[in-house]
Amino acid sequence: MWVLAFINLMVYFQDNVLTQKLGVITTVAVAYIAFIPFIKSAIPTTSGIKLMDIIIFVEVAMTFFNIFDAIFTFKNEPATFVFDWKANGWYLTTLIIDIISVAVVLGLFVVHKVYWERTYIAPKEQGK
Repeated sequence: MWVLAFINLMVYFQDNVLTQKLGVITTVAVAYIAFIPFIKSAIPTTSGIKLMDIIIFVEVAMTFFNIFDAIFTFKNEPATFVFDWKANGWYLTTLIIDIISVAVVLGLFVVHKVYWERTYIAPKEQGK
């Protein structure tokens, strides 16, 4: 999933050709959506929405940021436009949200290994 997030970020650096950008963006969005059934089959059924579902939907929303930027750049900038990542709000928003999602997943993994796994595996005390 993080590979797709990286590809989504790299689309900003492509040449200012709308059809190429839209092709990559669409492919990334479809790939994200393809994760949903895979995750639902790998995780036990719950009545609520899962954190991974939320992260995937947020990443799909980031592809929409990419589409907005691609259309805006294509309409307002010349074909020789050079991308400046420090001045692009769509890119910076996408980058920050990607970093937060990676930090959340890695943080929960650490909490699982350090605390939750021990709690679930610990022997239960027998009552008197």
